[in-house]
Amino acid sequence: MADTAGPVRPAGRPEKVPAAIRPGDTDDFLEGPRLTRISVWGLLLSLALALFIFLYWTAEPSRMTNTTTKFSKDAIERGQQYFALPTNPVTGATNTRGIGCARCHGNDAHGGDVPYTDSQTNTQVQGHAPDLTVVFNKYVLHPQMGYKTPRDYIMATIERGRTNNVLGNGDDMPTWGQLYGGPLTDQQINDIIDWLQTIQRPVSAASS
Repeated sequence: MADTAGPVRPAGRPEKVPAAIRPGDTDDFLEGPRLTRISVWGLLLSLALALFIFLYWTAEPSRMTNTTTKFSKDAIERGQQYFALPTNPVTGATNTRGIGCARCHGNDAHGGDVPYTDSQTNTQVQGHAPDLTVVFNKYVLHPQMGYKTPRDYIMATIERGRTNNVLGNGDDMPTWGQLYGGPLTDQQINDIIDWLQTIQRPVSAASS
C-alpha cells in the first residue's frame, strides 16, 4: 500500500512559518524593548551625524584654502607650459602644451628684437617684443585709458594683438584670443597671465 502520509519531519526541527503569517509582536514588546532600542539607535545616529557635520564644517575653510592654492598652482604651471616653446631648445624635451610665446619674448620672457611684416607698408621690419617680467609694474606706473587694472589691459593685448603698436588684430603682436580669431581660450590666456604675475620684478619710472 502506498504511503500517503507525506514526508516525516525530523524530530526536534520546528516548522518554519512564513514571516507574513506569523503572529505580530505584542504592544508591550513594541512599546517597550523595541521602542527603546529604536530610540537609542536614532539618538546615537543623530549624534554621529551632528559630529560629522561639525567636523566637516570646521575643516571646510582649510579645505577650501588648500583647494584654491592647488588650483592657482596648477594654473601657473599650465601658463608656464603654454608660454614655452613646443620643444625645449636646451634639453630637446617635448612640451605638448607649448604655444610658443617664448619665440618672440624669449625663454626668460625678457623680450628682444623680432622681425615681422608691417601691415601698412607690407615690408619686413624689425620689431621689439617687450620685457614681460616688468609689464605689470609698467602699467601700474602708466595706466591705460579704459582699463581698470594692468591685468585687464594685458588680457586685451594678448586677446587682440597689436598692429603697428596699436591694440587691434595684430601683425607685430599676433591675435591670440578665440573671440578675435586666435587659437587660445580665455582659460589659457588667464593661465599665462597668472604665470607672468609670478615672474614680475620692480621697474622704475625712469626705465619704463
